Amino acid sequence: MFKVSICSQCQKELPSLAEMKFCPFCGTPINGNTKDDSALESFTDNRDGEIYKLVKIGKQIWMAENLRYNPKTNDVVAYDNDENNVKHYGRLYSYTSIKRDNVIPKGFCFPSEEDIMQLLDFVRTNNNDEGTGTSLKAVKGWKYWSQKPSDYQINFSGIMDAVKNVSEKANLENAFNYSDISKHAQNALNDYDSKYNNLNGTDRFNFRALPAGHAYGNDYYDGLGTETVFWVDHNFRLSLSLNRIDCGFDRIPDVSGLKYSIRCIKDEFG
Repeated sequence: MFKVSICSQCQKELPSLAEMKFCPFCGTPINGNTKDDSALESFTDNRDGEIYKLVKIGKQIWMAENLRYNPKTNDVVAYDNDENNVKHYGRLYSYTSIKRDNVIPKGFCFPSEEDIMQLLDFVRTNNNDEGTGTSLKAVKGWKYWSQKPSDYQINFSGIMDAVKNVSEKANLENAFNYSDISKHAQNALNDYDSKYNNLNGTDRFNFRALPAGHAYGNDYYDGLGTETVFWVDHNFRLSLSLNRIDCGFDRIPDVSGLKYSIRCIKDEFG
């Protein structure tokens, strides 16, 4: 029988307090927990000394960071071949490498379809219907910085609208009020920033999904800042993107050339 407690902020019941660090409805810390790394346990990979934060979500224990282990094969890369991206986003792995190169550390598993379904079911049941993607995304880092058009492109339509409005009001074929034009163009830019640069998640369960992007082959990279995809066993993938509040989960007929991130789950028998 679970102990029933009440969230101090939203006053909703918390039926499984022992398994939660934050209220699943409003995100309020429980029992002094704070939304930072100090609230999480950690694991050290003895192969390379890398330290990973761990988080318990329901009855599962997940890494709260993407895997960074490097077996030094062509099937494992840093985004854009830039090692500076590894610490924050982890490495990108081919499906073949996961199966062949023993990249999963001892005591952890390559997540199965059942593992992902259990994770998503728990999140859906405890996130106040905000969307599974929103709940799993990190609270910062999701934005269109890697694909943002130039200010000129953003402002152009605003400038044309301003010119048209001013011309119509003055009953002139061509009239230019530069103050109005500048104001309208700035509003267009602000609207763009508001729409595309504030699409982070709530990270209700400390899963901390970051937009690590993906790779194809050895020289194509895309999605840094806007999407992330996690490999799942048997050719499945779990995907989160900038403009979706939910997750995508599907099976890929052909995994050749694709390189995605890995989130390891604790082996319950390990």
